[in-house]
Amino acid sequence: MAALSSSINAAKYRVLSINGGQVFLRWSVSINNDPDKPMLKLRWEKRGGLPVTVH
Repeated sequence: MAALSSSINAAKYRVLSINGGQVFLRWSVSINNDPDKPMLKLRWEKRGGLPVTVH
């Protein structure tokens, strides 16, 4: 759900709303000390979009 919301936001307002904007989504699954509890790691990276502003 978070990835969907972030994708829609990027398309409407930020990085994907202009030419040249890119979004990279990387993921991996790691098994630390407990193989019964794998951990999903997501990395969301934006490049080439509008600058971030704070109001």
